[in-house]
Amino acid sequence: MGSSEDLDERSHQVSIKYEGVYSCLESAFRKFYGLPSTASSKNKSPLETYQELKFVAPAIWYYAIFEKTKYDRFITKSDMVTSVKNWHLEHAKVYIINGEEMILTLFQFDEIVKHTLATLLHRLNHNIDLIVDLGGGWGHRLFDLFLLGVKSKEYVLLERSIAGRRCSNLVYSLFSNLFKFSCHHFDWNHLEDMPVFEGHQNVLLFSTHSIEQVPELENKTFDILIDKFPDTENLYGVHLEPVTFQIPVEKSNNPLRYERDMKYAMAHKYNLDFYNKLSRTKNIFIRHVSPGVFDSCYGNSTSVLIWEFRR
Repeated sequence: MGSSEDLDERSHQVSIKYEGVYSCLESAFRKFYGLPSTASSKNKSPLETYQELKFVAPAIWYYAIFEKTKYDRFITKSDMVTSVKNWHLEHAKVYIINGEEMILTLFQFDEIVKHTLATLLHRLNHNIDLIVDLGGGWGHRLFDLFLLGVKSKEYVLLERSIAGRRCSNLVYSLFSNLFKFSCHHFDWNHLEDMPVFEGHQNVLLFSTHSIEQVPELENKTFDILIDKFPDTENLYGVHLEPVTFQIPVEKSNNPLRYERDMKYAMAHKYNLDFYNKLSRTKNIFIRHVSPGVFDSCYGNSTSVLIWEFRR
């Protein structure tokens, strides 16, 4: 891995990049959808609005990174939605899901990932006090989980980007009378700065492609994370992350995918040690691993990891 100075510089660059992306999302949510929603808002139903936000968000994300001038030209919501529809069709590609090839738009793929996550959390969802999304962007996966019936007394988004947290609060305004939600600062390598969540006995943590931009985790990352939930009787983690090549059996079981994913991670300066740091944490028991559940021909395949904390 690189020096601490190199890692700090990359972290700074990533922070600036995503602050800009989420600022574009925030602008679109406010300009074209009139968020935050209020009692006097004349929007379509909150659910319809939310579904449309999920549809347009990936394209706005893409425009913000690669075609900022195109994004800036949108005058009306109709212009934007038409462009987004075309974008989804133009960027449809082959995904491999549980070994089966499918041609999907990014929106369709995200819906499959969402339902997979919900199914995994349903199996662990017994009198849950708190569900926490670790690095969840604008919070859409938390809102999806609520809508899919993954129940909790409270839903918490932890996200590094200030604009991302602002976006999540805008979207929460559509549902603010239905469930308890809050968002807080979060940085994988500065977990000492995140809040302590006291009084919660049954906690579910999850992440989805949250650790990509963190090349190396601190040695005590998961020890610090666990200490942030001091009163838990049951603490579980569910991760859908591009760590397939990090799983010990992958190199021998699927050497082609191993090489492809490893090269992709190295080329993009993505994370290389998530599985190692997790598996070496005292009192964490990894109860399930499914390598390469979501794959493509390009690398960066996604695996499922489920763990529990045993005192």
